[in-house]
Amino acid sequence: MAENRRRAEIETDFLMAIERLVSGRPTHPALKKRKEETGRLAINISNVALEAGRSRTLIATRDTTYPTVKHRLMELAKPHASRGTATTIIDLRAELSETRKQLKMALAEAAGHFHARVNAERDAARWRQAYERLSSKRGSDANIVMLKSPPAQ
Repeated sequence: MAENRRRAEIETDFLMAIERLVSGRPTHPALKKRKEETGRLAINISNVALEAGRSRTLIATRDTTYPTVKHRLMELAKPHASRGTATTIIDLRAELSETRKQLKMALAEAAGHFHARVNAERDAARWRQAYERLSSKRGSDANIVMLKSPPAQ
């Protein structure tokens, strides 16, 4: 019996704290100061627990013993999206999808260019080695004579 009375007292503390925050009249000094500085207070589990003077874990856990309080909090904390917001979200998701496709194509193209460059560098190195081999052989071979062509008249 005493336990039920204690639970009812705690639940009442939470519900009254919610109502004070909703009406914009907190009694806790830290919340009053924040209200004066910013002009508003967020209605969330931490602020309600602070205003009620109770631990936030009493209402923050999944299997809370105060489901009425938590349900009321979640009801108040839900963001209310307008019709324009939903349309904006759909448009942004489509744009993001298109951007991802373009990124994949750009990465594939960059990879192709990279592989072409690697192959060109490999070929250039191979041709450079062949040229050096032939030019060193030509310089050391005494049987090869370089002929100069007569000047053009």
